[in-house]
Amino acid sequence: MRSMVFTTSLDKLEEVRTFLSEGLTEEYVGLKPSVDLILEELLVNVVNHAYKGLPGPMEVSLLPVSFDGCPHLAIKIVDWGPPFDPFAEAPEPDLTLSLEEKSIGGLGIHLVRNLIAHSSYVRDRGANAVEVWLKRP
Repeated sequence: MRSMVFTTSLDKLEEVRTFLSEGLTEEYVGLKPSVDLILEELLVNVVNHAYKGLPGPMEVSLLPVSFDGCPHLAIKIVDWGPPFDPFAEAPEPDLTLSLEEKSIGGLGIHLVRNLIAHSSYVRDRGANAVEVWLKRP
């Protein structure tokens, strides 16, 4: 497993991407664009919602796993902000609106949902743990 603990800020995104990308084995390299987008969306959510733009601890892990007998790549994000399950609580975007009618933001979790095979959330000992699984290409 490749894991990194850091103090959140949007400035750390590239460092986290690089750290995790270096840990992708050959069979998972094709998932790099999806991993990058997922990390960006989930990191921005933690920075903006869990810590309201202030620094706070966050752990990111990457692990090849077998899920239902198929190879997947698991990404785990842990923060110590208020309880929040992004997959259950984030509002669904209204995709029927025109570009002029849409507000900025609100599509991140929708995009993540469309990239992943499975997700989970647990609140444990004061921490939010979100895991997503991407099916190996």
